[in-house]
Amino acid sequence: MNATEKGGQKRLMRGTALLMVGRVVGLLINFSTQLLIVRSLVKADYGMFAFALGFMETLAIVATFNLGHTTSRLAPRYEEEGRAAELTGAVYLMTATVFVLGGLSVLGIHLLQAPLASAFELDDAGLALVLCLIWLTPVQAFDSFVIALLATLANARSIFVRRHLLGPLIKLAAVLAVLASGGGVAEIAYAHLAAGLLGLALNVLLWAKTLRNKRLLVGALSRIRVPFREVFGFAAPLLLSDIAKTLRGAPVVVVLGYFCVQEEVAAYRSVFSLARLNEFALVTFSMLFAPMIARLQARQDWEELRATFWRASLWVTVLSFPLFAVSVVLAEPVTVLLFGDQYEGSAEVLAALVVGYFMHSAMGLSDHALRTLGAVRLVVALDVATGILTFVLLLALVPTYGAFGAAASVSGGGLFRAVAFHVALRQRIPLGRVPIAHLRLAGLLLVLLAVLIAVQRYWHPPLAVGLALHLIAFAVALRRGRKALAVSEFFPELARIRILRWLL
Repeated sequence: MNATEKGGQKRLMRGTALLMVGRVVGLLINFSTQLLIVRSLVKADYGMFAFALGFMETLAIVATFNLGHTTSRLAPRYEEEGRAAELTGAVYLMTATVFVLGGLSVLGIHLLQAPLASAFELDDAGLALVLCLIWLTPVQAFDSFVIALLATLANARSIFVRRHLLGPLIKLAAVLAVLASGGGVAEIAYAHLAAGLLGLALNVLLWAKTLRNKRLLVGALSRIRVPFREVFGFAAPLLLSDIAKTLRGAPVVVVLGYFCVQEEVAAYRSVFSLARLNEFALVTFSMLFAPMIARLQARQDWEELRATFWRASLWVTVLSFPLFAVSVVLAEPVTVLLFGDQYEGSAEVLAALVVGYFMHSAMGLSDHALRTLGAVRLVVALDVATGILTFVLLLALVPTYGAFGAAASVSGGGLFRAVAFHVALRQRIPLGRVPIAHLRLAGLLLVLLAVLIAVQRYWHPPLAVGLALHLIAFAVALRRGRKALAVSEFFPELARIRILRWLL
């Protein structure tokens, strides 16, 4: 590996280290908030709340208009080429687009509330929850855009503070205040709305600070060029792709709410966040991976791009393994411990979900690389194909199998998508063969998973012992794979921690 490769990978890994810690902190806080809500509500009420939240998140996908990926694609290129006028115009255009689409979504739902209640058989309480949480549509869409902007133009610390610390803490504090006062599902919804509005105020401040630091505010330039064609030429075709891709997320709750009772919605949504924890490494690495790919493409440095891709993919796979193994091997005891006996049946839903999420994490950087490299038609085609497959599976399985059918549909679509995107990326850039050291580490992970399954099946150890065994397995993977991961090279600060020195 030459000095250029090492320098590029170091920048990726060092920035990712802070985001990784932040991602873990944010996930733990958000998951604690969800646990409080699930534990405090009866299953039907939580199902109604989850449906309203999922409905809002579905519309937020449309309101975002794929502008997060557009920012990761265009902003680094404009910055590298010194096109400050176009960069400023693009930021203002994308900001306005998010709020206009979000506002239209809110207006449309309020105008169509009667047909909506009839189609989904919502009672007055359920409709009130939808009408309350729908105001978060532009808020969440702007949040996604601001995070992409920070990842591209600011630094990892800004993302750490806003997304992984302040945002989750505000929501947790709001929910705790409601529960302390004896509030129910309606009050929890209003608490979410209040937390979202406070987060919006923080996002506006960060947005302005980022533009001011980069000298991109309107008064700082003699003229601004708004690149309508470039922004919407990249974002519009991929909007359908984003909608299709997210059929494994919030829209699944909408389908469940249409075909099944609210208890099935609760059974799926309760473990959905736990299953998504398997993506924490992918989301963290992709925040910095996409802008780096854009810059490497601008420099035509394919050798460094290839090296960065394989190293980052290996890190994502290894860091996703512990939660994947726990979610599969210890699905039932973990589900009962976290959510209570009434959610015991959700264990099989969790196990079915995490298979697809882990595969998506292990191969997910192919998706981000293709998008950033500008393979718009190919990405749209693959995402639409995946969306159609997932939707067909949902229609076939959900009416009969409920939440488990939804989980199986999501995993089936996820497996297809992961393989298809990786094959497509190989045809786009010279990735070369998978490094031998990476294959050996992947084989070791499979062996460790098989051992954990066998121990749980034939010994049935207590949950604490089972979790300890999973931790030991993760330590073995890190120890055996330390050379392939190059831990000491990219995270030398970890060597200062005495307990990790021998391990890494």
